Amino acid sequence: MASPAQEIRSIWPYLEQADIGPIVAISSNSRGAAAHRGIGLRERTNFPVLLCEGPHVAHCRATELSATGVVIERGRELSEREQRSLFKMELFLPEQARPVRVLAKIARRAGPTSYALKFVLIADVDRLTLMEHLDLQQRDSLELLRDLEHSAA
Repeated sequence: MASPAQEIRSIWPYLEQADIGPIVAISSNSRGAAAHRGIGLRERTNFPVLLCEGPHVAHCRATELSATGVVIERGRELSEREQRSLFKMELFLPEQARPVRVLAKIARRAGPTSYALKFVLIADVDRLTLMEHLDLQQRDSLELLRDLEHSAA
């Protein structure tokens, strides 16, 4: 079994300078400038999201989540006008009775129909709810890894 220091190291989101090489852009935006992913706790997830832009509403799925943003699978490409818009979002976390409501804008395109959105306006209590969800996801992932390690031994 891994020591506590190794476990902390494995979940620590920040890399030491010695652990990484030069910073490499993960994608380019439409203007050709390099886009870099922010540093922080981010987890893969899967829950429904309601995306509202004016009178238009779309049902999407969240695929990644952090305290500052979310990656959603949209189902279709957003128009150029929609990509410049602010979106009202309702995040339906599995362990919550009410949705988390945020105002977000497109930060980058994550795939053909996937978009990373940055939260522009979110209540502190809702940000805390998102962090609790991330903690639960991470705890479940660590338990699964421990179970796999014990079954392999």
